[in-house]
Amino acid sequence: MKALTWCAFIVFPFTASVCMAGPYSASKIEELAKANPTEYKASWFADKNSIKLQTKELQAGYDYATSKKVPFVIDGVYYVDGQAQKYDSAQNSKASLILRSNSTLKFELGAKLITEKNNYSSYTTLVARNVTNVNILSPVLIGDRLSHKYSGNNTHEWGYGLAIYDGSKNINVTSPVIEDMTGDGIYIGREWGSIKDNPPRNIQITNAKISKVRRNGITIASADGLTIKNPTITDISDKFNTVAPSAAIDIEPEESANTEKSSIKNVVIDSLTAIRVKSPIQTNLTDKRTVEVKFTGITNLIDSTSSALIFAYDNTVDTKSITGGIIIDNLAVKGSEFAPKPIFKNKNNFKFNIKNLNY
Repeated sequence: MKALTWCAFIVFPFTASVCMAGPYSASKIEELAKANPTEYKASWFADKNSIKLQTKELQAGYDYATSKKVPFVIDGVYYVDGQAQKYDSAQNSKASLILRSNSTLKFELGAKLITEKNNYSSYTTLVARNVTNVNILSPVLIGDRLSHKYSGNNTHEWGYGLAIYDGSKNINVTSPVIEDMTGDGIYIGREWGSIKDNPPRNIQITNAKISKVRRNGITIASADGLTIKNPTITDISDKFNTVAPSAAIDIEPEESANTEKSSIKNVVIDSLTAIRVKSPIQTNLTDKRTVEVKFTGITNLIDSTSSALIFAYDNTVDTKSITGGIIIDNLAVKGSEFAPKPIFKNKNNFKFNIKNLNY
């Protein structure tokens, strides 16, 4: 069916007037809606497998499906622009697809979102900020690392597959596949410039597969209640034009200047596997805050490309300022030199402990 241009006025927790081109007309969408479908397909709103950018069309379809309280299904290969839409926040962050409260986003087998080649120092394919009750099922997100235009005088290390920002809670991400981002596969923390520490809460990420990203597989910068189960993170090394810290898991509470300090609490990382990652587990602690992270199951570090498999650095001025700890229940190291480098000034307040080591 020929793509037609149509306009719809959507009433939702937000209000949007949408004009878009898609394979179905407005009347066809209305006809489908009367049948109360159990899900809405992306191809009803956008051109399936087209090489043109489909960012706004996908957002309109996702918002419409969410207004009907049914899942939105990515059912093909769609190209998106990581800065095509201003996010509705004070910072006006931009993203390809803005996640909404009380929604489900599903990817069919073979479906994916591909970030179009760009020269942005930062971009995000999926972003959650101040939203609740979001389910993301089997997302496949592909960045532009190979074709990116690294222009200007910065590192271009802020291109994310999925960003989960301030105020978000009850977010479940199942079986994500994320590749070739210019920054992190997943970033969990505060949107840069936010004043208050309102960390993401009750975040669940299961069976993530992240590879060939330039900075970190997963960055944890602010959280209270985060569980990451069975992540496999591979190929973060100089071979793939990486930038520091080049970690599988980077535990690094951060915030912009003159704002409340971020903390990381109640974080569990279960059965991590890191393969050919330069510095698999990194943490950098500064200023007064709490950091609580526990690695459960077996943490497998395989063929690291650096001797600094675990690098934990405490750079606090006040030796009693940091509380909490990083505990690794079972650490298995294969194919590389084991050289943990904990440098802590406040050992009485912050604990770093590897209970069992198999090397």
